[in-house]
Amino acid sequence: MPRRYVLTGTPGSGKTALLSALRRRGPVPDTVGVQPYDRSPLCTLALARYLGRPITPLLAQEVNRVLCEQVYEAAVFLIRPLGFIEPTATRRITYVDSLTLEQVHEAVYQEHGFELVDVPASSRSHRVAVVEAHWRLRESSGGGRAFARNRILHRAFGASATAISVRLLVVGCTGAPTRGSRPLRCQGSRQRRRLRSCRLPGL
Repeated sequence: MPRRYVLTGTPGSGKTALLSALRRRGPVPDTVGVQPYDRSPLCTLALARYLGRPITPLLAQEVNRVLCEQVYEAAVFLIRPLGFIEPTATRRITYVDSLTLEQVHEAVYQEHGFELVDVPASSRSHRVAVVEAHWRLRESSGGGRAFARNRILHRAFGASATAISVRLLVVGCTGAPTRGSRPLRCQGSRQRRRLRSCRLPGL
């Protein structure tokens, strides 16, 4: 099963360019399938918070799904701003506002138990080296992966701060994901089994 790593950050920070460079170089190490992703549903959650928009049932369901199925690795690469923004037809945020959005991204991922790996503003080649070095380190250690993923489930479903009950589709999980409960035990099945009441931080 491939290891899926999320690259997140504010608009204009160079995520897409870095992602393209990583994909051209191929997975590291060669014996392990590594898939880098440009953002995740948690980035959409961060944007909704930043804009003050309500969290839709569909978004809440998708955030719940990726947590329960443990779709992504616990390590998330936070691509830091380059110090400027190049405006485009779709990128109309100011640089100052982008820094606020970056803080919201950090908060959302940390609330859900992810470990942020800082990728500083630098040349593209240096950023590639930072990401690949972290991949090598994590793949060589290996043993901490299950613990890190359990931490994500524990923090997401056992968190009390700003948590509310929402009706969500929990995919292939056993146990009641309510406040103060044990982390969910996910069986890996992608079959939607039944609706349960879950508590997600900040939704």
